[in-house]
Amino acid sequence: MSTAVAIAAVLLLSCGAGGANGVRGGGGGDTRQPTPDAIDLERDLEATVLEGYSQLSLGNLEAYGDTVADDEPIVLIGIGPLDVHVGDKSAAKLDAFRIDPCVEVMSKNLEVHLSRDGSVGWTFDDVSCRLPDPFEGRTASIPLRVTAVYQRQLDNWVMVAQHVSYGLPLEDVLIWARAGRLPRPAAVGRRIEPSDGARKLVRDAAVGVISDRARYRSRKIAGDETSLLLWTGPSQEYHGAEVPKAPQLEELIGDGSHVRAGGVYVGMARNQQMAWIATTLVVTAMVLDDPVTLRLRATYVFERRDDSPGLWTQVQAHVSAPILHNELTKRVFGLEIPDLSNLAPTPGE
Repeated sequence: MSTAVAIAAVLLLSCGAGGANGVRGGGGGDTRQPTPDAIDLERDLEATVLEGYSQLSLGNLEAYGDTVADDEPIVLIGIGPLDVHVGDKSAAKLDAFRIDPCVEVMSKNLEVHLSRDGSVGWTFDDVSCRLPDPFEGRTASIPLRVTAVYQRQLDNWVMVAQHVSYGLPLEDVLIWARAGRLPRPAAVGRRIEPSDGARKLVRDAAVGVISDRARYRSRKIAGDETSLLLWTGPSQEYHGAEVPKAPQLEELIGDGSHVRAGGVYVGMARNQQMAWIATTLVVTAMVLDDPVTLRLRATYVFERRDDSPGLWTQVQAHVSAPILHNELTKRVFGLEIPDLSNLAPTPGE
């Protein structure tokens, strides 16, 4: 057994992810029952995620990259405004796989869900991002949120999308935007070709949800144990039955606000029953009587839940504000220090 696999096995046992079937969820509504095969697939996906953390902690970015899909476009979104890659794996820099600025990544509460046929999985984890304090020698721990989508390829799980964020209170996001301190994130969207009917249906469903059209909220947002919603703030996390009832972004921002999607990239699973989306949310708001425009990153997972081609249902949403590394370390250590990316181990160390 390799060192990485051994570490992953220990982490899997120690984190206690998910009880009997490896899933932490909320609310009811979806009646699927895990079969023995599904439980094995969930455990395999959990082990893949945890082994990936161990590879990142060891600095083995090439080994981690082996778990990323190489036969279709991938989505990688990190905490920094430029930490964005949407496209072929071959075009991504090796550092794009890193969860910056972590030198160690530890799972705290891994959640795993599978499509009905077991060929697609989507995950969520509150991770502990650990890094050394360059002044006092202690180890600091930064809470990060990680969502991802995996697809089954032969006997392995490969990642097709990942979104990493630091939870910034929405009040801070708006104040930073008004002060010109909120960085503008790189674009994450791609145009959808009109001939691609399935992707157009998913895009239209996502735009309807983002625009908070009443009929979309009731019909397009899942409220069962598979459902998750993350807004920008660390306390704005909703599970299961909480999700359809959760306040929408415009409600949280306040009167006069408006949210629209920029360019939208849609990835489609081979089973044509699951899809993942990356987009930039363009938000207009009034902050202390001043009009403000800001941009957030968002990823979504949609599932087709019956034979109607238009019935795509949102099962996961993750919205975040970008933050510069020096701003993040300023919040953690209480002062502004240089970019900590140079503290991350180099591959093979």
